[in-house]
Amino acid sequence: MRIGFDARMIEWGGVGTYSKNLLKALSGIDAQNEYVLFCYPETAELILEAPNFTKKLVKQPVFSLFRQFGWINDLKEANLDIFHSPHFVFPPVIPCPSVVTIHDLIPLIIPAVMPSRGDRFYYKRANRSALEKVKGIIAVSECTKRDIIRFFGTPEEKIRVIYEAAAPEFREIKDESLLKIVLDKYGLQRPFILNVGNPKPHKNWVGLLKAFAGLKKKGFDHKLVLIGPEDPRFLEPKSLVEQFGMEKDVLFPGFVEKEDLPMLYNAADVLVFPSFYEGFGLPPLEAMACGTPVVCSNAASLLEVAGDAVLMVDPNDVRGLAAAISDVISDESLRKSLKEKGLARAAQFSWQRTAEQTLEIYNGISK
Repeated sequence: MRIGFDARMIEWGGVGTYSKNLLKALSGIDAQNEYVLFCYPETAELILEAPNFTKKLVKQPVFSLFRQFGWINDLKEANLDIFHSPHFVFPPVIPCPSVVTIHDLIPLIIPAVMPSRGDRFYYKRANRSALEKVKGIIAVSECTKRDIIRFFGTPEEKIRVIYEAAAPEFREIKDESLLKIVLDKYGLQRPFILNVGNPKPHKNWVGLLKAFAGLKKKGFDHKLVLIGPEDPRFLEPKSLVEQFGMEKDVLFPGFVEKEDLPMLYNAADVLVFPSFYEGFGLPPLEAMACGTPVVCSNAASLLEVAGDAVLMVDPNDVRGLAAAISDVISDESLRKSLKEKGLARAAQFSWQRTAEQTLEIYNGISK
């Protein structure tokens, strides 16, 4: 088969992480099919090389309605048997059977994540169009599958749940000199609590900051490190830091290189992930793979991903969140138990299995 894959989003968080790990795993298990990877010239080097991978350079912007028609020509010229998009934006016409991966529908569940009504209208319409056009739908969790059925009435048999995984680089790192290099790079010192996300409302940085402020009043000596890109639409977290006078205690390193993340997980005393909603939620799994204890909300897909390997909390319960963080920091026995459970849980997920199940989708819709 000649399989096309939309890799234009390879540098994004979320979709880009999924794309890179899936393509790498497919290159390791599938030498028979030919893959045409549509990518931008400026990010083509982010895509790995493989004997059966061909990079086709394109210029069509992901969200340009007008340029979608040029995208049709790119797909036709590639003479594909199957096309897979890891994102919901599809051209008006697809010249071959296709697959879409839906990661979440959070803007429809928590509208504050996408404040513009026009953007939400486009988002819902684009998702509906993709779900109706494709022959196969991959949902990254049972939670996302339920959301697809709830919002769009998609037949259940059209959707297959295929989990993501922590990449192999997320592992225990005991070389303190390596950890120090990365900590120095971002101006960080131990001890600290870690969150990997962004300031969008569903990530619940506001609740985490309120819980942390309560801990600081009790003499808590840890810092809080919030990793994620800035977003001028969502300024409440930084305003809260100023309001609570925690400028020296809450650190915003901003964007962190992917290769540095395993070091930061390893250096943290605990990952705290109090999201109101996630389609999958990779950071808890990545932290567990590094042997880092996790405090995690009990919302949406996180129950599926984390199981009993984390300390679960209600994301709306600020006091409960603060108590959970304090328990993990102060109770060595609890920390050890969470570490052991976390390592075992993370080992149950693998990108090879993700690739194998994705290949089954390709084979199924090509018949």
